[in-house]
Amino acid sequence: MKKVIVVLMVLVAVVATWLLYNHFRVVEPPINKELSEVAWSGKSVSGGHYGKVGIKDAKIFFQGGKLTGGYVTMDMQNITVEDIEDPQGKIDFIGHISNEDFFEVNLYPEAKFVITEVKPDKENEFLVTGDLTIKNITQPTSVRIKITERNQQQFAEATLNIDRTLFGVE
Repeated sequence: MKKVIVVLMVLVAVVATWLLYNHFRVVEPPINKELSEVAWSGKSVSGGHYGKVGIKDAKIFFQGGKLTGGYVTMDMQNITVEDIEDPQGKIDFIGHISNEDFFEVNLYPEAKFVITEVKPDKENEFLVTGDLTIKNITQPTSVRIKITERNQQQFAEATLNIDRTLFGVE
């Protein structure tokens, strides 16, 4: 009988330790950069354009099944424009937004969003506050992130509106 009680106590201790460990440990799921993208759109008085920015690095952290943090580092030297069909027009436009008129990608090859606070909102949605850095200028910003699952993979989706002039982009 003593052996049974000792075995049960050990089993309870192991299960409790495992549950506490899994509740408090930070989980960092892998991010597939080939399936991930940062899309952009810009508007001006003469119209607008849209495209993508390459992802250099990204991490997202969960604890107890809840989003707790993360970051996305964008490769500003890997900007595309999707709405210009003319090959020379694309080259000219990318050259224009890459130079000192806009992003100065030779001096500032990366932009970064770092999550500083996460507040659960609706089911699978979070109000996220973070620091966005473009051209070495950091501004606080907030965004709603929705976590969805498709084909046994999780996706984080968000739309972030920014005022480019706050980052020295005229």
